[in-house]
Amino acid sequence: MMKKLLKIIITILGLFFSFQISNVYAEETGPLVVQGIAQEGYKLEVVVLVVKADTEEVVKTLKINPENNWMQETSVPVGEYRIRTYIENLSPRATTKQKATYMVKKVTKNPSKAEIPCFVVMEGDEKFLSAYYGLVDFQRKDGSFLKGNFSEDEMNQYYQEAIGSQTGMLGSGKNNKNDNDKDTKKDSDSDKNDSIKPKSSKESENKAGGKESIDNIKTNGNIIEFPLFIIVMLSVVLIFLLIIIKRSNIKR
Repeated sequence: MMKKLLKIIITILGLFFSFQISNVYAEETGPLVVQGIAQEGYKLEVVVLVVKADTEEVVKTLKINPENNWMQETSVPVGEYRIRTYIENLSPRATTKQKATYMVKKVTKNPSKAEIPCFVVMEGDEKFLSAYYGLVDFQRKDGSFLKGNFSEDEMNQYYQEAIGSQTGMLGSGKNNKNDNDKDTKKDSDSDKNDSIKPKSSKESENKAGGKESIDNIKTNGNIIEFPLFIIVMLSVVLIFLLIIIKRSNIKR
C-alpha cells in the first residue's frame, strides 16, 4: 500500500516539475520598431542598440539606412527598453550628427498597431537636430511616427502639425525654433553623452547574442518563482510519509 502511494506521489511531483520547466522556456515576446528621420541629403547608416531600461543589457543590434527606408522591426522579450545609437567610423568633427529619443518604452505581447513601441533616431547637421529634435517623439493622429529623408520645409510642416495637435514634441522639442543657434552648442555636448558607442560593432553584436540567450531562461521577464512552492510540496509529502510510516509501525 505504501509503495503504491509513493509511486503516485512521485508521478504527481514529476508531472508538476515538467510543467514548470516547460513554462520557463515559453518566453513571451512583443514587437518593437526603430525608425530614422534624416535631413535631406544625409544617408549614413545608424547603428541602434536596443537595451533593457533597468540594466542597459543589449538585447538587439539593428541598423537603419536608406536601403531599408530608415526602419527596422523586431521582436524582443516583453519588458521596458530604451535605445543607444551611433554612426560607425564617424569623426567627432564631422558635420553629420545623430540623436535619438530618450524615452523608455514598454514592449507587450500582441499590442495594437498604435501601441507598438517605436524608437526614432534623427540624423543631420547640428542646426537641423537643434530645430527638429522634438519630432523624434511626435506620434501623428494615425499612430505613426516620422521616418525617411525630409527637407526643412517638410519638417517645418510637421513641426506645426505637432504643435497644433499638442502631442509629441517632448524633451528639447519644446524649445522655440528661434533659439536654435543659441542651443546648438548645448545639443552638440549632449549628443556626445546620448549616443554611447561600443568599442566595436562586433563586440556589441556578440553581447546582444549573449544577452538574448540569458533572457531565454526567463518567462515574461520574471524570474522563476516556483522554488517556494516546491519546498511546501516536499514538506507536505514528507509529513504524509511520516504519518504512513508511523501508522504501519503501530499496526506491527
